[in-house]
Amino acid sequence: MHQLGPAARRIPSHPAGESPRGVDLGNPSSGEAEIVEIPGWVLKLRRKDDLMLAPALVQIAAVSSASLVGLVIVFQVALATGAHWGSAAYGGRFVEDSGQLPTRYRATSAVAAIALSGVAWLILAAGSAIGRGPLSEGVLTAAMWAAAALFALNTVGNLSGTHPVERFGASGLTAVLTVLCLMIAVGR
Repeated sequence: MHQLGPAARRIPSHPAGESPRGVDLGNPSSGEAEIVEIPGWVLKLRRKDDLMLAPALVQIAAVSSASLVGLVIVFQVALATGAHWGSAAYGGRFVEDSGQLPTRYRATSAVAAIALSGVAWLILAAGSAIGRGPLSEGVLTAAMWAAAALFALNTVGNLSGTHPVERFGASGLTAVLTVLCLMIAVGR
């Protein structure tokens, strides 16, 4: 077993599915389950070496992700309404002399803002920060894996941008979103 720091404490192992706090540890296929507490963090192990994040960490990741997606939504709405930030979007390839995006790309930004609003809702629902509505747990988990993959691809695309805001700012933001969505997917 891994060595824990002096502030950590190990809660004794309990038979599969049982917990001293009533936390459902699932149905481990072999061995016993245990919870390891480190101040501010709770890591629950369903099977030996099967690491799960505590629900509170998943919620923090979800709220953080949704907040970052909210920033992207504001940026896309600004582009759609004619902000002169066109050089910092779409690789800087489609900006007009005025600094705005052409009408076609402004419409694309409006659609992106709407789609990102749906992504923000999915992130919050998957992280149990809001109710999941009619979606099953499996759909939400798959959505988080897909979101992580799409944000990772978006990071690669942003790195090819010509504007420093896109290359460094947006790629950093989407890289963080990738990690947060992975945390949510793993923590479900």
